[in-house]
Amino acid sequence: MDYQYALNTMMKREQLEISDVAANTGWSIKYAQEIAANRRWHPYFDSVLKLCYRLRFNVFTFFEFAEAGVRGQHPTPNTQDSRLRLGSRFQDSIVSSQYQGCESFVENLEVQRSLILLMEPLHVAQAFRSWRIERGLSQKELGILTSFSVQTISLRESSRYASFPSMASVEYYCSAFEISLCSFLRSVFLAVTSLPSHYW
Repeated sequence: MDYQYALNTMMKREQLEISDVAANTGWSIKYAQEIAANRRWHPYFDSVLKLCYRLRFNVFTFFEFAEAGVRGQHPTPNTQDSRLRLGSRFQDSIVSSQYQGCESFVENLEVQRSLILLMEPLHVAQAFRSWRIERGLSQKELGILTSFSVQTISLRESSRYASFPSMASVEYYCSAFEISLCSFLRSVFLAVTSLPSHYW
């Protein structure tokens, strides 16, 4: 995925300068410039969400630009459309029925921002586990598809999972599940709204 392309495209859409990014994220001007110029920028999952929160970016739009950027395409997502497409090669990415009815996650920026503030690693763990089960994969089979060890997969699916994954790791999972980043994010947001505090 091309997160640098997504950042620069969103900045252009929102008419933000590097100084605006720095002021709203707490980054130095130099660091913001380096990130905006780094084609190899691979942030962590929560870093992208925090960035979108602070700059008031629609996270789904950001992820769609990241997916399109790596394909050399230039989509123009419609953030007013609650059925925001999930990427042209995922035109109906077999989103489970349990993840439907979440359109407000896509269309409502304030809903997204509220969920980002509540999100914890265990919500990502639940999304990993839910998609694996949805796809009918054992942890061993998922390990073959992702090159992650069964121990790593098990930890990432447990309530003991205490850190957010890198976007590179999320991409491996999404590839194995044959879903888009937007589909994965929907499932994480759903977990935020549905998981009890005593999860597992």
